[in-house]
Amino acid sequence: MYYYPLIFKKEPKENMYKRFTLLKIFIFTIAICSSATLFSEGENPEDTETPLQMSDRETIVAHATAIAQNKLSLKSTDPAGLILLQFARYISRDYRPLLLLRAKLKYNIPLTKDVSSFSNEESFISFLIQKSDELSRQKDRRSRHIELIFRHIVRLFDPNHEPTLIRLIQLEDAGAEVDINKLFQEDVSKIPTEDVDPKDSRYSVGNVAKTVTVPSKTPWTDTFVKVEAGKIINFKVHGAWSFGEGPSPMTDADGFASMSQEDNVRERKLPIAVGKPAIPTGSNFRTKKKNDSLCGTPGCLMARIGKAVYYLGKNAAIKVEESGILYLGPFEWSDYTDNSGELRVSFEVSDK
Repeated sequence: MYYYPLIFKKEPKENMYKRFTLLKIFIFTIAICSSATLFSEGENPEDTETPLQMSDRETIVAHATAIAQNKLSLKSTDPAGLILLQFARYISRDYRPLLLLRAKLKYNIPLTKDVSSFSNEESFISFLIQKSDELSRQKDRRSRHIELIFRHIVRLFDPNHEPTLIRLIQLEDAGAEVDINKLFQEDVSKIPTEDVDPKDSRYSVGNVAKTVTVPSKTPWTDTFVKVEAGKIINFKVHGAWSFGEGPSPMTDADGFASMSQEDNVRERKLPIAVGKPAIPTGSNFRTKKKNDSLCGTPGCLMARIGKAVYYLGKNAAIKVEESGILYLGPFEWSDYTDNSGELRVSFEVSDK
């Protein structure tokens, strides 16, 4: 037996060296790719669902969970603890200590006090105030939504915090929803972004959904929304107002079906052309202010964009004829100062 099977034949050293070199290159390439993946994940700080960095989100939910646990360990129905629990769930549903806390509450397992650094209420509120201020400088609707929730949590611990009180009023006046229960019901990942006018960031542009309060004492209320000609605006209105002349009853956005004319001697029913531009006629309805000779139902809700005026009602849709700021106001025929009440107007600007 002077020969060996082929499989046992020795391989030249040159080939072995080449194979070993290729193996090292392969392993090195895998290591580089893995590092690149980890690096890219670390460089993507923006949460896909909320306008928060991932590290901030984790810090907030850890604080909220720890403080909620301490409050609920003393009393399982503590209102502040339950709100914090709901807040933590809204920020992150998959946080393990939060899931455990919810499970213990559900199955009546006694809670122990959390003594970690996250249970420091003062640092938690300071952090929320800082993040609220950062969010207020962003102009999209998601940031405003999260900011509102943060402001409410700040008030939970410091009801008289003046900057928070002022900011909440500013946001409410701008048409933002400020009821925390309703805010918790909205899925922030489904809230569309909102563009603002580059020349004046107070005004939203594009396709906007908003709710504003329209007082009866103000001729025109600025909605802080600019709309382009050709856009469609759908309105839904709730509430009632009164125009204070004599025994004036309350009416809704449709206005009075009949209105006293010529010193309340006779009544005349006036048609409302919902969604149509108001055309001054001077004959359909003569008011105490002669320049208020619009053809429409007195007391109804009106919209103005540019020079065009539109009669609205509890439900209306209009097509914008010229670009401009959207104003809303009552069809008043006399004096605004003796009016009372207000309407809550929700509207959405869309392409069709």
